[in-house]
Amino acid sequence: MIEIFDCEQTTAEWHSHRVGIPTASMFRSLLANGRKKGEPSVERHKYMMRLVAEKMTGVPEETFQNEHMIRGQELEPEARSWYQFETNNEVQRVGFIKHHGFGAGCSPDGTIGEDGLLEIKTKLPNLHLDVLVENECPSEHLAQIQGCLWLTGRQWCDFVSFCYVPEGHEDRRLPGFIKRIYRDEEYIGRISDAVKTFNEELNVLTVQLMDRYFK
Repeated sequence: MIEIFDCEQTTAEWHSHRVGIPTASMFRSLLANGRKKGEPSVERHKYMMRLVAEKMTGVPEETFQNEHMIRGQELEPEARSWYQFETNNEVQRVGFIKHHGFGAGCSPDGTIGEDGLLEIKTKLPNLHLDVLVENECPSEHLAQIQGCLWLTGRQWCDFVSFCYVPEGHEDRRLPGFIKRIYRDEEYIGRISDAVKTFNEELNVLTVQLMDRYFK
């Protein structure tokens, strides 16, 4: 049921494997509520339309990348090396993991042994400092992390927050942060239900629109 694609993340091949299926990085939007009780969020609706369009055309919608995302991608190898040095854990890089049974996929920043995953977030100093002060993984990342654990069947994920500093100021970098997140079966159950409902709606809407415009 699980298929692993060995490709570089954010490349054309990586995007092609994600066409038309919900991915862990967007699970938070599937769980979000709208302004009125029981209504889906605007973010969920937009994501639904994006995936319907991908399923209809077979073409991945390229994700807009701002300067923060690009900077994060550039810093990720350094963060991964720092994590391996600090923990003595060997990280295996992975491109995209697709669970055919669940109809969803994820792109963890690495696998560790038989049970672990790695998720790296590179942050500006003020945001990273907030993580250090709270000594917790920010709640906005939990759906993605628990979703990755659900799809891969693994038991834990090491969350890493790594601070960005401009070139030439590396001596002023704040210390890195590592927090191990274990499977939360109740949370995973909510994700599973949300993905199932989302996929059912996604498939029905896709068929309806295909019949309307391409029959």
